[in-house]
Amino acid sequence: MLFIVYLSLIQFTQSLGDFMIYVLYSEQTNSNFVSDAKNYLSNTINHSEQFFDIEVIEMVLNQNLADILDTNLNFLIVDATFNVYWNRIIYEYTENNSIVNLILSLEASHKGDWQFFLHNSVDQHQNIAESVINFFGWNNLAIVSSEVQANLKIASNIEKRLNKKVSLKVVLPDSIIEENIENYIGKIIKPEGIQMFLILVEGGHFQYLLGGLKNEKIYKKGAGILAGSSSVWADGEDGVIMYVEKGLETATSYSEYEFLAIKQFTDMILDFKLKYMSTEPFDLRLIRQLFESNTYQHRKLPIFSIINIDKGEKILKAEFENTKFQVFNRTFLYPGNTTAFPKISETEIVISVASGSTEPNGLPKNLLNPQNFLGSLYAQWVVNNSTSLLNNFYITQFQTDCGSNTYDFNFYYNCMSTNKDQLGVAFLSPSFSAGAVGYVSVFRELGLEIPQCGAGTRVATLSNKTQYPEYMRVTTSAEYFAVILAKGVAYFGWNNVAVIYANKSSIIPVYKRFKQQCETLGINILNDENERMISPGYLRTNFTQYKHIFKNIYESKARVCIILLENPNAWHAIEGLYDVGFRKGDLVPVFYSKTGGVQAISNELDEYIKKRKELMLGSLSVFSNEYIGDYGKQIKSEIAQAFYPQDPSYKCFSFDAFMLAAHGLDYTINRGDDIENPLILNKNLRKQRFVGCSGIISIESNSNNRNSAPINLFNFYYNKTSKTYIETSVIVYNPESSTPFIVMQQIMWPGGSNTVPEDMRDQNFDCPFEKKLVRNSGSGIGMLFGVCFSIFSVSGIITWLIWKKWKIVDYPKLEKTKKLKFADMIVYLVIAIEFFQYLYLGPPISSMNSAVAYASEATSVDLTSFITFKGAIFWIAMIITLCTVLLSIFLNIFTVTRFKHVFKWRCCVNLRLFAETLMPLLGNALFIPIISFLLNVFSCTHATGDSISDTYLDKDCYQYCWQGKHLAFAMQSIIAIFIYVPLTVYYRPVYQEVQESLHIKTMPKYLVIKSLTQIFFVVLKKTLGLYQPEIHGFVYLILFSFYIWIILRIKAYNYDRMCLLLFISMLMVVWSVLFTSLANILEVTFILWLCCQLTGWAAILLWGAIKAKKIPSLIITEKGIDISVLFKFMLGKIEANQIDKKEIKFVSKKEITDPDQCKKVDSNEKIADEEKIEIVIEDEMSDEKVLSSDNVLKIDENEEGKSDDTTRMNTNRKFI
Repeated sequence: MLFIVYLSLIQFTQSLGDFMIYVLYSEQTNSNFVSDAKNYLSNTINHSEQFFDIEVIEMVLNQNLADILDTNLNFLIVDATFNVYWNRIIYEYTENNSIVNLILSLEASHKGDWQFFLHNSVDQHQNIAESVINFFGWNNLAIVSSEVQANLKIASNIEKRLNKKVSLKVVLPDSIIEENIENYIGKIIKPEGIQMFLILVEGGHFQYLLGGLKNEKIYKKGAGILAGSSSVWADGEDGVIMYVEKGLETATSYSEYEFLAIKQFTDMILDFKLKYMSTEPFDLRLIRQLFESNTYQHRKLPIFSIINIDKGEKILKAEFENTKFQVFNRTFLYPGNTTAFPKISETEIVISVASGSTEPNGLPKNLLNPQNFLGSLYAQWVVNNSTSLLNNFYITQFQTDCGSNTYDFNFYYNCMSTNKDQLGVAFLSPSFSAGAVGYVSVFRELGLEIPQCGAGTRVATLSNKTQYPEYMRVTTSAEYFAVILAKGVAYFGWNNVAVIYANKSSIIPVYKRFKQQCETLGINILNDENERMISPGYLRTNFTQYKHIFKNIYESKARVCIILLENPNAWHAIEGLYDVGFRKGDLVPVFYSKTGGVQAISNELDEYIKKRKELMLGSLSVFSNEYIGDYGKQIKSEIAQAFYPQDPSYKCFSFDAFMLAAHGLDYTINRGDDIENPLILNKNLRKQRFVGCSGIISIESNSNNRNSAPINLFNFYYNKTSKTYIETSVIVYNPESSTPFIVMQQIMWPGGSNTVPEDMRDQNFDCPFEKKLVRNSGSGIGMLFGVCFSIFSVSGIITWLIWKKWKIVDYPKLEKTKKLKFADMIVYLVIAIEFFQYLYLGPPISSMNSAVAYASEATSVDLTSFITFKGAIFWIAMIITLCTVLLSIFLNIFTVTRFKHVFKWRCCVNLRLFAETLMPLLGNALFIPIISFLLNVFSCTHATGDSISDTYLDKDCYQYCWQGKHLAFAMQSIIAIFIYVPLTVYYRPVYQEVQESLHIKTMPKYLVIKSLTQIFFVVLKKTLGLYQPEIHGFVYLILFSFYIWIILRIKAYNYDRMCLLLFISMLMVVWSVLFTSLANILEVTFILWLCCQLTGWAAILLWGAIKAKKIPSLIITEKGIDISVLFKFMLGKIEANQIDKKEIKFVSKKEITDPDQCKKVDSNEKIADEEKIEIVIEDEMSDEKVLSSDNVLKIDENEEGKSDDTTRMNTNRKFI
């Protein structure tokens, strides 16, 4: 068989001679191909000899091929019409005439024995494209095709075959111009975030397409470009990979691409002819046979070259034949001048992050900064795994390490200049003010306009959108925080604070705004104006330099200190405050930003950690709200798990800053805008509104700040249950809420208390020494007990002496009905007052019933619930008390000695009346208050040292005891008590002797016993009640019960009903003391105590009412005039003498001098004009007579005068 083929080829070479190649074209044929065809082919396919003649003929309608072709010649036809109609005409002609037909089209509607395709088929092109894509493992592919039918078919078939790997198919119109391709890419291709491309377009459009991909920043590191064979002649970019029909790799134009395809077939002829050196004309059947032996199914053999453009050259990397790769060089160059295999099929977007820890000039590393930016790392993971955000894109971070907390221009500039080409489309600025401002300046110097998103900084200067349009932040401004600080101070009811702030451009505006807000709210800043500012870089090594500032805060006595310093400088300031004397409970630090929690009390020497713990536990801090709502809580939990054991604090804001950039990029891409355009991206970032981990994120339209956002008040404390240090949100300030301050949980204040501390250290301890110096004084307490019981002892002796005089005196029982007089009313009043006084002398009841407690204090003149008897007020009250004692002593002496009998002047008569009116109050109602208040001067139970001279007066800590002023008042009080008590005890029985109008008489024995008992109860209250209130309650109950038993035996009054009333009031005291004592021990609720109290009192009163009905009422009040009678008098229906039925007697003026000689006269009896007529009204229920000097005077029956004998004169129309 081989021999036969060989003979045929010999015959073929012998018949081979010059022949014609007809190149037929139509209107659809590329014009450049037509113009270049004859010259190019003549020079290319003939080698060194002219074996072929070239004729290029245009096909026109109604044209017969036989008419235009010279059939006398041997010829080939090259079908370059690219037209279905002409394909069919040429096919029929060549098949009928046995002429070889070489077709440039990839597909034709007819196939015959004489047809040969110069290019591989659509299926073969599809197969190589699929194989290369699978070889590289690309996914998320975009196919860009021209409108050429073959390319469209390849694209459609690959889309069906690869299915999920193809995310986008784009057809570029043939009419598209270069200027529109970039816009086409930006609007259609770029928003999809695709990085892998199969490009099936002709060379011209391919060149434009690559330019558009570069301009849209798609052609970069991580991208993959696979171009079809028809793009090979275009000038490609480094990194492009092409599959090309073998032999066509060197084409530099479309015409050359097609000419090389023709040349591959003509070379078969010429090579064979030259090989066998034949000059004879050839037989077309042998040419067909030659072509058939070198093609596959009348097509060019399916061998493709895989080439890679590197430095502008097309480098052969592999060959593909029949699904098999023969790789010559596995190192491929990809877009972005990288040999890294682009496994990620999504488009990479770079966001740079200032997450480093290095600081300039050799300063210590800022370890907080990289920890804070862990939130942005987690946000990157969230975005790259999101199905709704930036699909087909993935974000990477470029982390810079050029400073964060301390700014140095040269350091920042030199560092960033080496990184400026890798910063991506946006930059996350640090949360530290100096670094944030510094990066803005350096970026401007470098000519970088990319948007900068602040991840937590609050510096006021960056709020200005006009000055810093490239900047925005996810937190509110520092000045907003200053306002919240001041409002928070007012919320806790604090009116006084101290302030310390850093001499820093970012902090000074905050201080000024805080100061302004304090003035508006009426809050006082106590430390001196020029003693508030320290270095922004303050460290403990600077303590000596700034000690005077800390000392000034200490001396201001402010407990609340606003610390406007950034961490870690604020921690060193806390150490300074400790070193000047602050201890646990002395200080409530309120920090400008979060304390840092555990970070503040770790990684330091023990001595510094001790100082920080003592003063920082219980502190407050304000900071933008982190982890709000369900989404915020979810992110917090995930961050805590992702970066365990890192505390999730501070990481929310870098998370939100990254998410702001991501949302802005997504919005920009979906709009078809260029994310590489910083102005467009900046504008779109400011339009975003989304839910972040710190709530709803949006940027104010007129500034760079986040819209008003909730602010957290954090509390740093030690949790005894979990045995961990916690900094957690306790109050949220929401400006949009009807109640701006929302309490989340109870605050743990310094010292472990849940009660809001006073704003001043020892606010109720206005003393010239620190409260912590105060101690209980054993000598002072002993002196108090000694004085009190000495007074009681002296009182007991005096009482015994008075008892000897009055014990046998008794008053007859009241049996006759009497009219109620003023003196009787005082007796009733004294019982009521003493009821509350006895309650006061018992256990404290203020915690149970404030109303009863206030009444008890008021009646005992212990007005501590109304007036603070401290300092000067106490001494004023002491002087008033001593004056009252002096007045009481004088009136007692005046009354007892019957001074008016010696000097019968009118002033003495008036003084007597004044004494008789006032003395019942001074001697009874004020007896307990006076004794109690005078004993206060001996209350020196606390001291600042061990000596008795170190004790100070409990009511005035500025006054040390037993010296100077105190000693003088103590002596006066002792003298006053020793004079006042005997006279009062003596006067109480005497008072009744001089009160002839008094019907209700108090038994002298009861008065003496009462005096002694009251003194003892006061002494007991001032001693045992002060130190052992629980025991005092029960002791008082026992003694008071014994006191009642004594009273029942001696009978207190001459009036049974009054005795009953006294007994009822004392039973009520016993009941109240009993349940109050039990309640104080058992911690009974107020409701239960009140129920028991009221139930007992009601039962006692009910029993008393029943008992009172069995006792006759002998003290009555006279019924007033009937109202109807008064109306009749006003209408003139009755006379005046008809209103009062009392008997009227007329006496002469002479008889007035001797009232006993007054006689009754007839009302019609005439009396001489020279004698003044006096009207005397007699009252049958009274022993008194009242006279008037005017016979026309109308006398009210109720205006009865009082006389020490029987009658009192009244001249000039006055009663005496």
